[in-house]
Amino acid sequence: MRLIAPFLLVCIIMIAIWCMVPNLNNHTFFVDEYGFVRKSYFYYLYFVKHDLSDKRWYDSSMEGDAAQPKVGPYIYGFVFHILGYTDIEKTFEETGFNTITVGGSPWYEALWLKEPNTFPVELGSAMKLIFIARRVALFFTIGSIALLFILCTMLASPFFAYAASILLVANPLFSWEGRFAMTDTMQLFFFLLGLIFLILWQKAWNGKKTKQIYLFSIGLGVVSALAAGVKVTAIMLFLFTLLYTTFIFAVRKSSKKRIWEFFIAMGLIVLIFCGLFYILHPYLYSDPFRNLYVMFHNRLEYAKTFYIADFPESAIPSRLMAIQRIFIRTLAPSASYGSLSFWGLPIDLLLFIGGLITLVRNVRMRLIVFWTGFVFLCLVYYLYNDWSRYYLPFVTCVCMTEGYACVWFIRRLFVKKPLYFTHAEAHISAKKD
Repeated sequence: MRLIAPFLLVCIIMIAIWCMVPNLNNHTFFVDEYGFVRKSYFYYLYFVKHDLSDKRWYDSSMEGDAAQPKVGPYIYGFVFHILGYTDIEKTFEETGFNTITVGGSPWYEALWLKEPNTFPVELGSAMKLIFIARRVALFFTIGSIALLFILCTMLASPFFAYAASILLVANPLFSWEGRFAMTDTMQLFFFLLGLIFLILWQKAWNGKKTKQIYLFSIGLGVVSALAAGVKVTAIMLFLFTLLYTTFIFAVRKSSKKRIWEFFIAMGLIVLIFCGLFYILHPYLYSDPFRNLYVMFHNRLEYAKTFYIADFPESAIPSRLMAIQRIFIRTLAPSASYGSLSFWGLPIDLLLFIGGLITLVRNVRMRLIVFWTGFVFLCLVYYLYNDWSRYYLPFVTCVCMTEGYACVWFIRRLFVKKPLYFTHAEAHISAKKD
């Protein structure tokens, strides 16, 4: 039994690689890939040159994304650096990465949604940087599958983990977004890592292991800061961490000593999150509170105004429309981002409802229920544009829920001897026998 989990983990990683790696270089080009690779110079400014005086850190007129998180560009810049690109801005000049035009327009706009094998020959050196970045992103894509498997195994069983992981690998949205040189699967990677830390924190809390509580609190602060440093919307991991740990504390009566343990743990999470996020973003240095507000508030305002005006065909002006669009994209029959959209049947919807019912009945699985609900509410709140990448965190929740329903259904109908979700269930059954 102990070998089943490692075996299935290796299998799902190999399947993910088999599905995602072929034809990676010729995956449709997306304009944001250029944007993230272009911003990799921030890694050199921060970690190599230690130049915090450069006005591009602070001045939006010189760098339009000055107020945006920098961890994604740092990661891309780090890989470029270790591969021998010692001065990425000089490389940009030599390859024409920022200057080549096609038909009078910048190449990254003119060739948006085109396949790279159709690009002009003079773009070869520039596209090499995109291809390197795609492999970096793919590392986080495959890593997300591995973390999803580990998370689901910790919560229930390797069979549930395998089902959820297969559904995510098979999902067309995951396959589409997971091969771009962007930060969406980086965000997903840190989300899943954060949930794993929450499980470990909860076990330490229930076991009254003070040192482990503090250690995992530090881990939660670090992971939450990295998640928010990848995408501003990933602040939801930090907020969920505070809410879930407070819930775990509140459902049990605690002594005064445990109350102090809880407040110290919360203090560590908040302190580490704020400290690390601040350190990684020089944009905050001059006026931390105001600029932090700008980072998160302005992005939402951009979605409500600028993006809606520029992309009216994908605009979602009302929250009711957002709920409708989430349903249409993820759970409706023939949903664009459904894992089981076959023959116009509501398979995803039925499995999702069934999975939620079975999850709610299992106290051990409430983390998934709470996370799914929280992600859904956050998506409803910030979904002002019908852009595919916004749906990825919720699609992952749907895959977990459907995976649980699938294994529960198989266990009930096809396996005479119960297929135990946990070692505890097997132990209790053995005692009864």
